[in-house]
Amino acid sequence: MKHDSDSHPTVSQDRFFPATSWTLVRNAAGTGKNPLALNEFIERYYAGVNAFIRTIVQDDTLAEELTHEFFETRIIDSRRILETANQGKGRFRDLLKTTLRHFIIDRHYRRVKKQRKTEVEPDGLPGAWDTIEAANEFAKAERALLRGWAESLLLKA
Repeated sequence: MKHDSDSHPTVSQDRFFPATSWTLVRNAAGTGKNPLALNEFIERYYAGVNAFIRTIVQDDTLAEELTHEFFETRIIDSRRILETANQGKGRFRDLLKTTLRHFIIDRHYRRVKKQRKTEVEPDGLPGAWDTIEAANEFAKAERALLRGWAESLLLKA
C-alpha cells in the first residue's frame, strides 16, 4: 500500500501490507516531540523483526535475545535508522531489512563462524557455505518479517 498522506492508504503491489507511517518514524526519531511514538514504533515492528531474525537463526531463544539487542542498540540507543529514513529514498521496510541483515551478520554469523570450522567448502572457496545458507535464510526471513508485521497490525486493528 502507498499513502497519499499518513491517513489515506491507496492500493499498490503490497496490497496486504499498509505503507510505513512516516509520521510515526519521524516522531520516533525525534526526542521529546512525542514520547509515546518510540514505544508505538517498537510495538508495530517487534513481531516482524523477531520473525525475521528467528527464521535466520532458527533458535527461538537466540532470536528473542537478538531482537531485544537490535531494538536496544539500533533503535532505542542509536535511532540512526529512524533518523536516516527518508520517504523519498525508498521503502522503510527495505532499510529495516538491510539494517537487520547487517546486525545479524555482525552479531550471529561471526559468532557461529568462529564456533564452526568446516574443512570442506563448496568449490573450495572459503566461506561459500555461509553465503549459500545466508541467501536462503534471508529470503525466508523476509517472508517471516512481512508475516509478523501483518499479524501485529491485525492484532492492533
